[in-house]
Amino acid sequence: MREKKIRSLAKGISWRIIATFTTFLLAYVVFHDDELVLQKAGALAALEFIIKLIIYYLHERAWLYVLWGVKNNKPV
Repeated sequence: MREKKIRSLAKGISWRIIATFTTFLLAYVVFHDDELVLQKAGALAALEFIIKLIIYYLHERAWLYVLWGVKNNKPV
């Protein structure tokens, strides 16, 4: 069983949206006293989205070559 590249990318994007929103909220809490809170939180979230999406995609694709824990459902 192998995943197509587009599936790995879709999983990465959906996860990054969730994780980046969390990062944005965390940055907002940290910078809440700053007048540029939205700009700082937004910049941090945008950079984090791009960098971690690339890392997640590569990680996801690398795991396709690890057969540990994979069960083949083909009839014998």
